[in-house]
Amino acid sequence: MPVINAKIAGNEHSFTCANGEEERFKSLVQKLNVRLDKIIKSNPKANEIRLLVLACLLMEDEIDDLTKNKALQLNNASSTDETIVNTIDSISEYIEKLAKKVELM
Repeated sequence: MPVINAKIAGNEHSFTCANGEEERFKSLVQKLNVRLDKIIKSNPKANEIRLLVLACLLMEDEIDDLTKNKALQLNNASSTDETIVNTIDSISEYIEKLAKKVELM
């Protein structure tokens, strides 16, 4: 497993990651540092642990929002599917009635 040296919030850390995941890992570290830079600007006296806890809380908040949005989307899709099924059923019934009328002619 490759070892990645990364600077996070100004401190050097070493991590291992799966083969082929080095670039993804580095990209995630870069995104984390952008997030931490914003937190540092609004909390300049916070220590590293506090900064990382704040970053984790913000990420959890984002995950929660995304999860709720996804659930709403799935619920809306389910409602749409039900509407489509009901419409198809109505059309099918109409066609059957028309077919019966044609048979009677």
